[in-house]
Amino acid sequence: MRGFGRWPVRLLPAVDAVVQACLLVAFFAGYFRSGALAVAAGCILAAPLCLRLLRAFGAYDSHRMENSASVARKILSAHVACLAILFVPALLAPQPGVAVRTAGFLLSSATVLTVERLALHGLLRGIRRHGYDRRKVCVIGSQAAAEGFARRFAAEPEWGLEIVCVGTGTPAARRFRGFPSGETLPGQFEELHKRRAIDEVLIVAPAEALPAESQAARLYEQYGLLVRVVLEGGPATQGRVVQDFFGATAVTSAAPRHSESAMAIKRLFDLAVASVLLVLFTPLMAAIALLVKLSSPGPVFFTQVRSGMNGRRFRMIKFRTMVDGAESLIRHSHNSITQGPVFKDPNDYRITPLGRYLRRLSLDELPQLFNVLKGDMSMVGPRPLPVHEADRITGENRRRFSVPPGITCVWQVNGRSNVSYETWMTYDLQYVDKWSIWADTRLLFQTVPAVLLRRGAY
Repeated sequence: MRGFGRWPVRLLPAVDAVVQACLLVAFFAGYFRSGALAVAAGCILAAPLCLRLLRAFGAYDSHRMENSASVARKILSAHVACLAILFVPALLAPQPGVAVRTAGFLLSSATVLTVERLALHGLLRGIRRHGYDRRKVCVIGSQAAAEGFARRFAAEPEWGLEIVCVGTGTPAARRFRGFPSGETLPGQFEELHKRRAIDEVLIVAPAEALPAESQAARLYEQYGLLVRVVLEGGPATQGRVVQDFFGATAVTSAAPRHSESAMAIKRLFDLAVASVLLVLFTPLMAAIALLVKLSSPGPVFFTQVRSGMNGRRFRMIKFRTMVDGAESLIRHSHNSITQGPVFKDPNDYRITPLGRYLRRLSLDELPQLFNVLKGDMSMVGPRPLPVHEADRITGENRRRFSVPPGITCVWQVNGRSNVSYETWMTYDLQYVDKWSIWADTRLLFQTVPAVLLRRGAY
């Protein structure tokens, strides 16, 4: 159930588009059949206009901290605006009854979408009350402010927000502590980001302190985190008002993010591709498992804790390609060919003969399809790194952790271990910034020749 709430929300624009297309056909099918091209053209434009207005009125924003009335108001306001825009052209249409049917279409759309949204809103609130779909928050401000927000979040469990740490002091001398335990955490946010999964940063500051906090906010956004600034008093002077807490105004300052609907399509794409590949490769995986078991002592699978999206840790599974207990053996060779903190040695003595062959063809990575089904990984994305290697990635390069890690990526199709560390990180950031479902599809197809040619596979 982890992250369950994200996918229905991300699918809302697509669901709404289907609903409106069906309603348009129901109300205007007669005009389509009679060849009324002007009406047909208007219908084609009506649904995108309505969807655009829904987005403009905030219908696709996060509703975690809103009540049902606020959600319904956004839907209804968007439809009223759409009616105001379309009604006069509908009255001027030469065909009779267009205005009435337009009003009927928008009334039906408003009714269906409001019922749909309220049902989903209630479902997600119930899920969050039971401890699922949680977002981890770091509060920047005083300990008292963190305690106040914690009490509010505890009183509103349907918001699904959990404070995991608090940062006190000025940006130049900031200290972080765990919450509510109070244990001392690494002094720099970058070190904290390596050790704690954080989804949002909540800065609580008076208006006069905002200039000093702006640089810190840019640092947090650099890692792909959502940043909210809560003014301790007075009206908001910048940004978009999203929620009031204790009479203070919250201002959102979000880092660039991919659309929710696009990320939902990516998840569905991952599920479909991983399911098909598991069916196709089950006989091969069974044969590899038998060979691994017979070729050397030890388990068939190797699992290791890796750093995932926003620092969440998960156990990645692979076919074992090294001798049993390889992680505890001292690496006598330090011939890492990545020229960076990530260790890649083509002559690593711990690799078994069969393991070397499996690595050359990337067959050891087939079990990661189960990680994709579970939701820890994607088919395409920056490669998941062991925690000790991920912790050594610093600065803007840590933005690579703002998307789910993948089985294949730009690095893998462009030479893998033959690529320098800096080029690897550049590839990952380019993927994060320019991701699309078409880019994922292209990279999957490019992976096939890259694997067969065994470029950089050790």
